[in-house]
Amino acid sequence: MTIAGPAEVIVLATIYGISEAERDEYAGLARQGTRVDWLRRFPADVLPGSLKDFIELESEAVKLDDFETTVVPGLLQTEDYAKAIARGWELGPSDDVVEDRTAVRVQRQARLHAEPPLHLHAVIYQPALRAPVGGPETIRAQLLHLVEMAELPNITIQVLREQVGAHPAMGVSFSPPPPRRPLGPGRVHGRPHQGRVRGGRR
Repeated sequence: MTIAGPAEVIVLATIYGISEAERDEYAGLARQGTRVDWLRRFPADVLPGSLKDFIELESEAVKLDDFETTVVPGLLQTEDYAKAIARGWELGPSDDVVEDRTAVRVQRQARLHAEPPLHLHAVIYQPALRAPVGGPETIRAQLLHLVEMAELPNITIQVLREQVGAHPAMGVSFSPPPPRRPLGPGRVHGRPHQGRVRGGRR
């Protein structure tokens, strides 16, 4: 089955005399559908269902707020860092699974450079930047990448220093709510991570 894209929807709307407002709404829905069409090429075992749902919500968001206590946010990870994280998701993942999960992460990052771009506000707990994920060279490259990404006008990166001690988000895992709609006008909060309990504490 072929899914109609925005251009096809506009042509059909014109032929059938649909109003401009309705046409734009349908074209927008078609545009959102094609954004995550690339997910279909990955096997079902590559991504947990909650992460697939999140990616679909993320594709519709205008702005995303992400708070991470243990890792660098997925949208800001280098390929080598992402591979190291993918290998740590479970014991002994196959090379194919690692490559596929890394490819998904890289594809998601394209939204940061799209037009219009996704606006990302990331807050990272300082210890996450010190964890030697992938080894010294990988983490060094990752830190330099964060500096470069922070220069983009649509990206804000803040570091929560460990000297603050206890804070309201300690041990909390953020993920989108069950309803398939953004929180507020075009916003999605957090990112689900395999092995965490939705909305709870580890």
